[in-house]
Amino acid sequence: MNDTIKLGLRLMLFALCSALLLALTNMITARPIEEQERQKALQSRKAALPAASEFTEINLAEEYGDAISAYPAVTSIMRGLDASGSTVGYIFTMSPYGYGGPIPITLGISDGAVTGIAFGTLAETPGLGSKVAGSAFTSQFTGLEASSAGSEKIDTISGATVSSSAVKGAVTQAIAVYENLIGAKEAE
Repeated sequence: MNDTIKLGLRLMLFALCSALLLALTNMITARPIEEQERQKALQSRKAALPAASEFTEINLAEEYGDAISAYPAVTSIMRGLDASGSTVGYIFTMSPYGYGGPIPITLGISDGAVTGIAFGTLAETPGLGSKVAGSAFTSQFTGLEASSAGSEKIDTISGATVSSSAVKGAVTQAIAVYENLIGAKEAE
């Protein structure tokens, strides 16, 4: 019995030391990881809307009320500003569900056309669903006119229709938000 207690205390001490070391490692690395994520998001926004030098978040509930709920793929919208503070376009952040889970998308729209699309870390099947981030698929979106039924011109990827259809649907929703909500707000 005495040996069992000693063994249990050793295991408990080992587990406590391991937990403390893991907590210390987490404290040390949390800020650098957070900064890397922030820089990655900024790079995605700049890739999607190159004319912007600064981005400001739009409060969706305050700005558009319940109307935004009709577009569930759109998780946030940012106004892209140039160096003089003038609006040059909008950044849409979306997370539609593909075959492997959420697909993080950053889309830029300026002057009624898609300016670029960027993807975060994908959980899609390598070699199939991951092709949605490839230039063969993404190049179809650049220059797409918001006022046209442009998403009908986008070809899905054979073998990855779930993932490519999710991206296509999310882009369609962002374009609809741009036309129906942002355009209506700017016209006032």
